[in-house]
Amino acid sequence: MARGAQEALIDVRGIIFDQGGRSCEFAIINKHGEIKHTASVPLGTFSISDQEHPQEYVNDQLATLPKAYKKLVYTNLYAIGGTPKNLMDSLRIEQEANTGLHGYTASISDTMQHIQKIEHASFDDLTALYNIKSVRAPLIPACTELMKAMHEAFASEHIIVSTAGVRDGLIAEQQDKFASDGENDFETKPSEIIYG
Repeated sequence: MARGAQEALIDVRGIIFDQGGRSCEFAIINKHGEIKHTASVPLGTFSISDQEHPQEYVNDQLATLPKAYKKLVYTNLYAIGGTPKNLMDSLRIEQEANTGLHGYTASISDTMQHIQKIEHASFDDLTALYNIKSVRAPLIPACTELMKAMHEAFASEHIIVSTAGVRDGLIAEQQDKFASDGENDFETKPSEIIYG
């Protein structure tokens, strides 16, 4: 997941998170471009939605991440995963950003203001006013809980969306394997294969 974002975006440095249904994968890409401190935490949208006290649960789970996540300030958070991407796309559309979703960057303050507006919105408002996909709308509260907690825990300044993820990382790893074996015939990057 981190490798996929690294292949598809330029100069990736910071914390990458990929929120799925049951877990959220985390990784740090340091100033040297190295992927460090990978972790899988049960902070997927369904896992959070199942909790009686989701905010407390999210904070407790984030506290289990390696100390490196808390010691250093990583100014960028990279969002991967369907619900975080859909949430950020709704902000991109609201801001009338003149860019596609991949690589879209929003300040944490703009993101938190957007979250405040939509976190208690009805299903109909989420889909009609905020362009949230109907399959994602019930999962938005769990995603907003995670993003608010990460804002508090990590003190990042920006969220950057990567539409590349696990698939791109696997292709990049396969390229590396072929290259180390002297069999690399690939002329393009994984992101060019998938995204044109």
